[in-house]
Amino acid sequence: MPIFLMRGRYSVAGLRGSLQEGFAARAAYLDELVGPYGGTVVGCYWVAGDHEMDVFVILEMPDEGSVHAMEFAINSTGALQVWSVRLFEAEEMDAVRSQLQPYRAPGESYLLA
Repeated sequence: MPIFLMRGRYSVAGLRGSLQEGFAARAAYLDELVGPYGGTVVGCYWVAGDHEMDVFVILEMPDEGSVHAMEFAINSTGALQVWSVRLFEAEEMDAVRSQLQPYRAPGESYLLA
């Protein structure tokens, strides 16, 4: 199953709610949240950002559509702004590498060696 890194940045209200509810409770809720999307939480980590509190979540999800649907649901509350990137293992990257085609950079001539 594809693996994704979801990063979230708390709003003031979202951070206040997490402080009130507790971070273990939020992590438990996250486990409940991803279930209907067909995913699982691999890990959940909070970090103090430059001037805010961020959360990083490693997810196994069936596809990008399920991740984006979950992002829409979370982002629509305004308590947390989240975005995700797909993570690839070495074998997956080698499969991508095997599909490489030649590319000419802008301004580069085909005549140059």
